[in-house]
Amino acid sequence: MIRKPHLVTAMIVVAGTFGLAVPNAFAVTVPFSARYSGSALWTSPTTIALLGSGTATQLGRVANSRTVYLTNFNSSCPDGPDGVASVNVETLTGADGDTLTIESDDVACPVGPGLYDGTGRWKVTGGTGRFNGASGGGQFTGTADLNQGRFSSNPTGVLTLRAG
Repeated sequence: MIRKPHLVTAMIVVAGTFGLAVPNAFAVTVPFSARYSGSALWTSPTTIALLGSGTATQLGRVANSRTVYLTNFNSSCPDGPDGVASVNVETLTGADGDTLTIESDDVACPVGPGLYDGTGRWKVTGGTGRFNGASGGGQFTGTADLNQGRFSSNPTGVLTLRAG
């Protein structure tokens, strides 16, 4: 008689040998929410560096490092075509050194001179430690005060993490 743990191991070995996809039965999907803020610094006419700190589920206290690549200065906003589209690449680093890297696409709409409210979608693109092999995504909201060089961000969604 084959015991179940040995049967599962045998199935994974056989599937791997023949190049078959193995369902991710060893993963768990959890809610994700973060809130952080910090400084915003222009690094070129089309890029902004954001450095901040805050908290995130699954990470606790985090340091945030993001580069904003401005891609379109005439994107649509509810009050007209004055929005700024961008691609954001950011890394959240937990106190234990584990990282979660996400990429987002968003549009920031002006709400005053140098003041923007942004919304968009994000997805996981990498990670280290317990976030190695993670996937997931969701939406976010954020604000930027480019007069004062400040930002805040609030991504929410789900993460799928490898169990174990």
